[in-house]
Amino acid sequence: MSKANGLHIAIEGVIGSGKTTLAHALADKLGAIRLFESDIENPYLERFYKNKDKHALACQMWFLQARVRQFSNNLPSGMPAVADHSLVKERIFASINLSDDEFTLYQQFAELMMPLATFEPDVTIYLKADLGELSKRISKRGLPMEYAIEKTYLSELINAYEQYYADVQHERVLVVSTDSVNIAENEAALEHLIKACMEAGPGLSYCNPVS
Repeated sequence: MSKANGLHIAIEGVIGSGKTTLAHALADKLGAIRLFESDIENPYLERFYKNKDKHALACQMWFLQARVRQFSNNLPSGMPAVADHSLVKERIFASINLSDDEFTLYQQFAELMMPLATFEPDVTIYLKADLGELSKRISKRGLPMEYAIEKTYLSELINAYEQYYADVQHERVLVVSTDSVNIAENEAALEHLIKACMEAGPGLSYCNPVS
C-alpha cells in the first residue's frame, strides 16, 4: 500500500453505519494516524439525548470546538490519516438539532472556527445503511445514552446526509452501502476500498468492495 502514503480519509454516515469499525480496520491496514471521535468526550451528549431542546446548542457548540481542535493538530508529512468523522457531520447534525435562531448563531461561530482545521480529507467514504439496519445495530451495541434515539430522528439524519451528498461536486466522496456487508473483516474488500479511494475523482463515486 505504498501508493497510499499520505492519503487522508474521512468516514461519514448516520449513527450505526459502521464508521468507527471501518476506520479502525483502514487505519490498521494503512498504518495511519487515527483521528477518532472516541477521543472527544462531550459532557453534554448524554444530557442531549435525554432533553434535546434544552441541551442541543451546548452539545453542538462543544462538538464544533472539539472537532476543530482535533483537526488542527499538525500531522507528520507523508503519513496517511483516517478519521471516523468530519466537519460535514457538524453542519448536518446542527441543522437538525438546533432551532432556527440557534442555528444562525451556530453558523456564525462555525464560519470563524472551521477554517482553523488543517486536516482535509483527500476522500470521504460515505457509508449508507437503511433505517431498519441502523436501528438494529444501535440496539445491538447497547449504549445506554443511545436508547432514546428514535427512528424518526434517524430518518431525519438519513435524509439530511442524502441531501448534502447529492450536491457534492468538488469533494471526492466514495459511496458504500453497508446494509449486508462487513468490509472491516474482509481483507480483499479493504484492499478494494483503499484502491477505490486512491482512484476516486471529484464528486460522487460508488464502490461495492465485496463482490
